[in-house]
Amino acid sequence: MFLTNVWVLSKALEFVTNNKGRPQLVYRNFLYNLDNGVPGGRQSWVCRDYRRLFCRARVITRGHHVDVRGTPHNHNSHAHIIYMKRLESCVAPSFV
Repeated sequence: MFLTNVWVLSKALEFVTNNKGRPQLVYRNFLYNLDNGVPGGRQSWVCRDYRRLFCRARVITRGHHVDVRGTPHNHNSHAHIIYMKRLESCVAPSFV
């Protein structure tokens, strides 16, 4: 079942980085990896589990506009991973 293409205006998109330092989009408790796009223009994002679980969920962003495309996720949300990434960003580096 395909989702309808509806543009949603998001006040603030949240971004984190993966373990290789590449950008990830946080949207509705799921993580998306940057697939392609132009900085400041249209950017295409694929689900973090695109290869591992063959998840075909996609998101297109243009500024603060979000377009959900593809099929629904075939797995649970990434809430626990997002929580850990937020926690890591709040922890001050330790000085040894």
